[in-house]
Amino acid sequence: MYLNKTVPLRPGTTIERPARYLGGEYNSRKPREYADFRICLVFPDLYEIGISYYGYQILYHLFNQIEGVVCERAYLPWQDMQKELVNRGQHLCSLESNRPLKDFDAIGITLQTELHYPGVVKILDLAGIPRYARDRKQANDRTGTDYPIVLGGGPCAFHPEPVALFFDAFLVGDGEDAVSEITEMMRKREFKKSSLDDKWHRLAQLDGIYVPGLYRPDKTDPRQLLPDTGARARIRARTVVELKSEFYPARPIVSSIRGTHDRLTVEIMRGCTQGCRFCQAGMLHRPVRERPVLEIVEQIVSGLANTGWDEIGLLSLSTSDYSQLRPLLQILSDRLAAKGENNGGTRATLAYPSLRPSSFTDEMAAIDTGGKKTTLTFAIEAGSERLRAVINKAVREEELFDAVNRAYQYGWNAVKLYFMIGLPTESGSDIEEGARLVSRLARKVPRGREIRFSISPF
Repeated sequence: MYLNKTVPLRPGTTIERPARYLGGEYNSRKPREYADFRICLVFPDLYEIGISYYGYQILYHLFNQIEGVVCERAYLPWQDMQKELVNRGQHLCSLESNRPLKDFDAIGITLQTELHYPGVVKILDLAGIPRYARDRKQANDRTGTDYPIVLGGGPCAFHPEPVALFFDAFLVGDGEDAVSEITEMMRKREFKKSSLDDKWHRLAQLDGIYVPGLYRPDKTDPRQLLPDTGARARIRARTVVELKSEFYPARPIVSSIRGTHDRLTVEIMRGCTQGCRFCQAGMLHRPVRERPVLEIVEQIVSGLANTGWDEIGLLSLSTSDYSQLRPLLQILSDRLAAKGENNGGTRATLAYPSLRPSSFTDEMAAIDTGGKKTTLTFAIEAGSERLRAVINKAVREEELFDAVNRAYQYGWNAVKLYFMIGLPTESGSDIEEGARLVSRLARKVPRGREIRFSISPF
């Protein structure tokens, strides 16, 4: 719990959704009493959003698998709890042990979107950690004060300069293989006893690690950064070659309150072959790597048994491009139907991520796990075929109509469409054509079914 339980709330003080701060979720880890390396994974947004982030489920599992290592979690509190922490003079703590963030060896902050940047600053302030890496270095040089190493990761680590001053280092790319290397280096006594400048130089020797404090702008070309002695001139993103089964937790954390994705999430592939011109994720996560069918099925069956969830999300950038999708769906349907018969009739629902209409097959639509068929999502992105061609999003209207009709035919309750506005070369006629497309689709919706759409600015 974030607050000191011995100090009561002031009269009239209310905390919205206090379960955000209690910890103790099902399958969360009780920290070991002894550890030679402690890291706290911090999500710079609300608990409901962060608890649904699958990357932290993986990292939490991997760190805690290492003997002598403790990995805990924290999330950005809502404004009422932020105010209460400040009024009490308390610092932001971890959920598992109520340990202040500033007492960890390292804190890892994911940067999923640019909207998380203000949350990074707020977290450091609430934790009592100087915002800027240079201030932490000066404190270390003057008084030997040791603050935790502030590590950044996630998609925005590929373009980190807007927030580079706040971080000691960034991990660029996949993190699974880096966990053991970072741990092995940072748990050593000689690393802990080093100055912060020396720690920066040591971290810079690891593949995929960018240490902003070891670079300076080129006076002749401000767009370029010049490395100090010992720092790499070029940082290459880390890429996991094989998605190993041991990366994935058999007992993922189940949130205390409903998260944004309240279901069992299982990654089936990483990367995408489509090459849509606006898609950051498709470019960052190349090449395509697939997991074996039986490993996926076993993780799903185990995950359902260890969590109590009754919905499964198949995670990928383009699930319909998974080459073994047909056998996966067949085996999954048989296993989950059998599981439901042995569990008093309780069945699991299968949820697909965003799909391409052209590859939404009868087999995908007809999958029968015995659970409810809720919502299918198709990412259309642009309203007109002309604009979709510009961004390399090859979706024809007849394919979309066929996919929507197929969804309703096989019993799906709702279809959701994603659109974007502000794409390059967009004109008013493209937006109008998108509105007409939605109107025509709406007239095709059977009674008792729904069609939804969302519009996001580029």
